Amino acid sequence: MMKEDSKKAYIRTFFRFAQYFTYIIYKLLFRISIKGINNIPLTGGVIIASNHASILDPPALGCVMPREVSFFAKKELFPVPLVGWFISYTKAIPVDRKGHSANALKAMMKYLKKGRAVVIFPEGTKTKTGEFLKPKSGAGMAAVIADVPVVPCWIQGSFKAKPLASKLTIHFLTPFR
Repeated sequence: MMKEDSKKAYIRTFFRFAQYFTYIIYKLLFRISIKGINNIPLTGGVIIASNHASILDPPALGCVMPREVSFFAKKELFPVPLVGWFISYTKAIPVDRKGHSANALKAMMKYLKKGRAVVIFPEGTKTKTGEFLKPKSGAGMAAVIADVPVVPCWIQGSFKAKPLASKLTIHFLTPFR
C-alpha cells in the first residue's frame, strides 16, 4: 500500500516488474506513448476514468502508471488461471456486470478512502464500434462520496489495433472534482 506522507508512490517489486515487462512489449508491438502522466497524483485516493475499446486497454494503462492501481474487472476473469491470480494480486475489484455492483462500489470506496488509485471504465464494457459509449454514473457518485479527484483518460488507437502496425497513445487529462 502507498505511504500517504511520501511524495513518491510505493510500488511492490513484482508489480513494478510486471509493469516494465508489459511496457516493453507494448513499446515494441504498439509504439505506446503517454501524454499528461503528471496529471496522476502519486498519493491519495484517485479515480482514473478511461474509455475502453480493446482488451489491450487494461494492461496498457497498468504498465504506464506511476503508482499501483486497482482495476474494476468483470468477475468472470477471476477464475481464469494466471489472469485471476494476477488481477487478485493487483487488488482488482470484481464487478458483476448484470447490475449487482453494490459490492464493487463499496470495495472501491474502501480503496479510495485508504488512498488507493482505482482505474475504471465508466462505459462498463468495450465498445463494439470504436465510438464512445454512454458512461454509467457509478464513478461520479464514488468520486463525490469519497471526495477524491477524477483523472479522465483517453486511450487512442487501441480499437482493432494490430501489432507492429498500430500506435497507442494514452492521454491523461487534468484531474477534476
